[in-house]
Amino acid sequence: MKALPHQVSKARTLVRKLKLYGLVLFAGEVRSGKTAAFILAATTITPKHIVITKKGAIDGVKKFTNNVTNYHQVGKLKPEYDLVVLDECHRYITGYPKRSKLWKDIYEITSKAKYIIFSSGTPTPESYAMLFNMLALSLDSPWKKYKKFTQWHQDYGIYATKVIGYDEARGKVRTALDYSQTKDDKILKDIDHLKVSMTRVEAGHKFEPTDKLHLIPLTTQQEEIVSTIKKSKIYNFNEEYSIVCDTASKYLQKLHQIAGGFVNAVDLCEQSKVFQVDSNKVKYIQENFNPDDTIILAYYIPEQEYLASIFPNVGSLTKNSDGVDFSHFKNMVIYSMGFSAATYQQVIGRQLNFITRTEEVIIHFLISGLDQYVYDAVSSKQNFTTKWYKEKDNGKAI
Repeated sequence: MKALPHQVSKARTLVRKLKLYGLVLFAGEVRSGKTAAFILAATTITPKHIVITKKGAIDGVKKFTNNVTNYHQVGKLKPEYDLVVLDECHRYITGYPKRSKLWKDIYEITSKAKYIIFSSGTPTPESYAMLFNMLALSLDSPWKKYKKFTQWHQDYGIYATKVIGYDEARGKVRTALDYSQTKDDKILKDIDHLKVSMTRVEAGHKFEPTDKLHLIPLTTQQEEIVSTIKKSKIYNFNEEYSIVCDTASKYLQKLHQIAGGFVNAVDLCEQSKVFQVDSNKVKYIQENFNPDDTIILAYYIPEQEYLASIFPNVGSLTKNSDGVDFSHFKNMVIYSMGFSAATYQQVIGRQLNFITRTEEVIIHFLISGLDQYVYDAVSSKQNFTTKWYKEKDNGKAI
């Protein structure tokens, strides 16, 4: 493995902190070269290391080491490693308040290791509450005196509740504790010494990705469906299948699906069926982009399948948000977005390559209907939620 100077420098920092603290939080921006840096650090410390990452990133890691597996195979590992790298950790092991089976399988491995590198392309978590269970995988966690998330949250959390439904019989909303609210400054003070960051500027990138929004009007059919469900929260495709928006989250999801041209409807037995509605997005791509040098990413599977029947280069927005290099494509078109700010940050870096990319990178977003709200949220580093939408739309639409 031939590492670049900035990767060597960062690997040295990782090694130093690992030897001091036993764990490190490595936040490398997308396309900054973090994989080579953490593998160089791991191999410097011990040959008995393992990288655990997402399935789609395996081939990229194998360019540097064969000591790699994916999160779905963790249960097959033996606890025989001195160092464990948990790559893209924000996606798999940050659930709370309860710990998942995957977390427990990983703990079987990490509890026997001397060193752990928590690596992510997302420097800031969606909530700092995500950090407690993640760092509890290390015996050197700064919060090791707390045995449970709820104990930790009493000191580091802020009491809050969230609406989870409506009890029609009692005429009251149903609420639950919202653990996402935390005392961020207190948390950051405890973990600051564990953090190592890596930027695209350090890697030598000459350009930052630029977003370009293509505003595409809804079709007459889309406008009719949107107008109907805004008024009655239901739209009938036929005598059997209907769009039912009995909660705020379902309502927003259906608006999101309608904008992309494919929407799930259900019958009286709750059996679902996907209906295609008129959309201007496909025609817009055909008229404005060369399909041979354009990669198109979509959020929903029916969208992906339909686009793949027309265009040669189509992928999943979520599956291709990290660990993939699309720098060989001239254009990247985002057909539909997800609701996660982290996914947005990952996706916009997929075309960057500090070695081969010598021109400005422009990410093309197709914006119809609800898409504008989704983009405004995630591009400002906030998740798109019903709460966010209500605040922006003054509650008029829900």
